[in-house]
Amino acid sequence: MGRITWLGTKVRAQVLSAAAITVLALGGCGGSEDPATQAGAFGQIAFLSSHEGNDEIYVIRADGTGLTNVTQSPGDDGSRVINEGPNFAWAPDGKRIAYASAGEIYVVDSDGSNRARLTNDGGASEPAWSPDGTRMAFVSQRDGAPKVYLINADGSLQTRLTATDSGSHENFPAWSPDGAKMAFEVSGTNRGIYVMNADGSGLTKVSRTDERYYAPVWSPDGSKIAITCQCIGPDESIYNKIFVLGVDDLQSASIPSGAVEDEHYDSPSWSPDGQRIAFNALLEHRLDVYVANADGSDPTQLTKDGVSGGPAWSSDGASIAVLRIEEEDGERKGALYVLSANGSAERKITSVITSPYFAWSPGTFH
Repeated sequence: MGRITWLGTKVRAQVLSAAAITVLALGGCGGSEDPATQAGAFGQIAFLSSHEGNDEIYVIRADGTGLTNVTQSPGDDGSRVINEGPNFAWAPDGKRIAYASAGEIYVVDSDGSNRARLTNDGGASEPAWSPDGTRMAFVSQRDGAPKVYLINADGSLQTRLTATDSGSHENFPAWSPDGAKMAFEVSGTNRGIYVMNADGSGLTKVSRTDERYYAPVWSPDGSKIAITCQCIGPDESIYNKIFVLGVDDLQSASIPSGAVEDEHYDSPSWSPDGQRIAFNALLEHRLDVYVANADGSDPTQLTKDGVSGGPAWSSDGASIAVLRIEEEDGERKGALYVLSANGSAERKITSVITSPYFAWSPGTFH
């Protein structure tokens, strides 16, 4: 099985008509306070929806107002081309969104204006802004296998960063918070999680085994990386497990501590202060969101409905966004909610989400 964000299913709109988002307010609000009042100050959420026929990127304020289709094109925008996961990203200033469409990288303002095409590639995807907003990493298949490239935010100076062999497939480029380094996944030959300098030098493998690791997420201080392992048990069973790696000492911790086979964990998301990690847990066929300390200790279950996942912290650390599956008129649909820290005072934000991938401005993907 792959990622457990949607119980191991492939990320396609027809499968994810049940996708949804829930926002959990953490701290600073009581259970009786309307969590939308808190979340409304935290900016906007971008997400994918195919409710109008094709995949488009939408933006909505965290209080549920201002739903806007920002791409408005006849093709699929922001859909994953090479791998599972998000294919769009907020600029660090929270004013623009980079996304992939038909094998090219585009940038558009968050209100849908000033759309610009950056590449002439035919196989580009997975844009990732540098922390200062001047450059973007992206993945291109122009040379056959997917590789990590660098481009200026105005579309100039496209450069391949890596020199891995043709059997190595590179995905999920992720900048360190200071912009000095980049982590990415390699599948195929030489698979693992690698870190390199932002100019492509100093390539180092940081994962220790030959199992598949994916979706590296840097801690806010840049000292650690959270990764998900598609591990193989003694009986050849496949299960997902989260590790936190020290970038310099390569010391690792399991999230949560004591995780065992047949317990599936993925989608780690760091709190902005780096002290906690929110993550998915698939236990006994129930998918819920937990939060643990960054060393894996003190795991706490946040959702208890068995159909929520995909956490992502808001940039101020006050909220977490997660996904929920709902039944409405006998049909599985998605919805966006706001919940207080103890799960009370929930409020629906929107019901048009059809993919589990979203980004909170200027926040991060799960």
